[in-house]
Amino acid sequence: MREAWTANVGRGSLASYGRLDVALRAINAALDTPVAYEVSVKLVLEGPPSPPVSIEVDGKLAKPIAGEQFFKKVLNSLYAGARVAGFSIKKQGFIDQILEAKNKGYSLYWLEENGRNIRGAEICSPALFMMGDHKGFSIQAEKMLKKMKVPRISLGPLPYFTSHCITIVLEELIRRAILDC
Repeated sequence: MREAWTANVGRGSLASYGRLDVALRAINAALDTPVAYEVSVKLVLEGPPSPPVSIEVDGKLAKPIAGEQFFKKVLNSLYAGARVAGFSIKKQGFIDQILEAKNKGYSLYWLEENGRNIRGAEICSPALFMMGDHKGFSIQAEKMLKKMKVPRISLGPLPYFTSHCITIVLEELIRRAILDC
């Protein structure tokens, strides 16, 4: 999320902090499922004032977040160095996150409207699905993904909200029995 705020969050709505509301809905889409224990969410926030910040949500430990105010408390606690069950934070950008995942043996998939339809794509486990924000990935990130030959996967002919993309991917993985219910 190239414009998402990377410091304490104040009184305004999450949308006014570089669309952190989208981050909240993405987390809840992953955690509010029967397979949440098999899922982790990694958010890379690259907005002001001190990018990059990577937040990881572990589905084994975290629970769905009950609203914006609670999410603000979680973010502010993480930024202050406190521990929050199921959440971790570090200063790491998108490219470093992807290289780390690749080194850990993850199969990488780039969610993109012009990619190969997910229904016909081979998906290998463990899988990491990446999607950009409304502006896509940075030029540097796109160059790296192309150089790494990361397959582009489409969820269909229409654009979807981030949270819907997560739901569609999880549903597809459950259908294929890659994730167990």
